[in-house]
Amino acid sequence: MSKQVELLSKGYQFGLTEGPQWNERERRLYFIDATHNTVNYWQQADNSITTVQAEEMVTALAFAVDDSYVVGVTPHGAQLFDLVGGNLSNLLDPEAGIVDNRFNDGKVGPDGNFWAGTISAKRTPTAALYCFYDDQRVELKVSGVHNSNGLGWSPDGKTFYHTDTTLLQVFAYDFDVATSTISNQRVCVDFNGLDIGKPDGLCVDSQGHLWIGHWAGGQVSVWNPMTGEMLESIAVPAKNVTSCTFGGDDLQTLFITTAQEDEQDVVGGQIYCLKTQVKGLPMARLHDHWLTFK
Repeated sequence: MSKQVELLSKGYQFGLTEGPQWNERERRLYFIDATHNTVNYWQQADNSITTVQAEEMVTALAFAVDDSYVVGVTPHGAQLFDLVGGNLSNLLDPEAGIVDNRFNDGKVGPDGNFWAGTISAKRTPTAALYCFYDDQRVELKVSGVHNSNGLGWSPDGKTFYHTDTTLLQVFAYDFDVATSTISNQRVCVDFNGLDIGKPDGLCVDSQGHLWIGHWAGGQVSVWNPMTGEMLESIAVPAKNVTSCTFGGDDLQTLFITTAQEDEQDVVGGQIYCLKTQVKGLPMARLHDHWLTFK
């Protein structure tokens, strides 16, 4: 049965939206517009969108366990982000000396740490994936990355997923939530030879399936990471689909972020949504003492 997505951001036009996060306490969908350096949120209560102008591009957000602060990933690493004024305060930048790299996608794991990776401007294997344990300690987890993108964890927290868009692959790792270690890398989703665009951001549903946005592919696909089989494809009006996440009161609404191809593209850069039969997983938050000076 064909599923039809609906336009959520009617009356608005964004550039490159990504990093969607559903904050269930606030009943808000947060997302980034990397083109215009804004952090935005859609309010379920009144169907409005609020835009906060940031000092520079923010590519991912992480919320405190009590929502008292927000950490953003910017091209210059992890920074404390003021959701009211848009101000950023430097915390940690493990790649400060690498001018051709910038930080890209990021997400909080079941360990309460902030996982984020970088992208090489030349798409060479000089980027990496990092784990920010708190505002004073960061550890390199995966090197030799070209374009670090979609991240996710299985419902039981025992498997970690990480996308390298340039390689057209999503990798799975064994994940130890107690030590934040990853091991046993293997390919679980492979776009090579399929002519369906490139894997971008992703999310995981309650059944353990991966929902992946297709850059230059105009769709969200659903995969069984245990078998590598594509289970479903959902068409999206925009060619560049950047990411997706589950939200809504029952976690059964899929929110989809997209990017414009150019300034004349009115279907790209929009937020779309879809009611699903399966539930997603709630947003993970930073652990109690992530911000050491709070």
